[in-house]
Amino acid sequence: MRARVEFLVEPLEQIQRRWPEIAAALASAQPGRTWGLTQTPVPTLRVGEINITSCYDREREANLQASRIPEAREEAWVYGVALGDLQRALLSRPALQRLHVVIMSRAVARKSFEVADHPWLADPRVTLHHGAVDDVREPFACAPASVWTAERDRQSLRDRLLTALAAPMIRAFEARQEESIKRALAVNAAHLSSDPDVETLRGKHAGAECYVIAAGPTFDEVVEWLRPRVAEGVVVAVNTAVLPLLRQGIVPDYVVAVDPAEALVKLRR
Repeated sequence: MRARVEFLVEPLEQIQRRWPEIAAALASAQPGRTWGLTQTPVPTLRVGEINITSCYDREREANLQASRIPEAREEAWVYGVALGDLQRALLSRPALQRLHVVIMSRAVARKSFEVADHPWLADPRVTLHHGAVDDVREPFACAPASVWTAERDRQSLRDRLLTALAAPMIRAFEARQEESIKRALAVNAAHLSSDPDVETLRGKHAGAECYVIAAGPTFDEVVEWLRPRVAEGVVVAVNTAVLPLLRQGIVPDYVVAVDPAEALVKLRR
């Protein structure tokens, strides 16, 4: 990496030539953060408290992120500019014909173009995007820190990217849960078959206030609000709200839960 003191350098000139509207957007970007180069084994750009790439092995990090995209794909998307390592890793693939790079923060991209070489900008297979892309295109890879430093109008896209990245783990978790639920249902089949239908509750608490409680960041506030109302109302606990309620001395009238987690039914004091 070679430091520069002015923005009038090759990357911006290349962007001006190929994508003049993006060059104008970059030129008007407001920094709004502290910036600097790290004094690390591999120098990188620091934005606030975030290192924009690995400061030990940028190439290995880029190859790891690039592995999310199958080698044979002819078209791919990259979210975040970072220092260009991910783009270079993907462009080294013979099969790749089109690479779309989406800027997540104009200010971060601008500073990156100040301090690092970006020869990938000259590659005819590359298309640079900013505001026109507001959804997740497949197949894609991310420059992780660039996603976390997304500017305000890119934050909904950032959230969709994080959801998409977490999807395989979520699907695997749900698959494990589904198997656990199936086993639990089989073990409790006799109890379930003799359990009265929910219709038997119709009209049982006519006129009473009903409080449905779920776990969440405002749980403590809800508990204090709920406590004086418990005697006259009906409390329904949903899934993981059961144990916190019991720990607060509030016994729900009804529990609605389909969750294989053993901790859900074990009160630990």
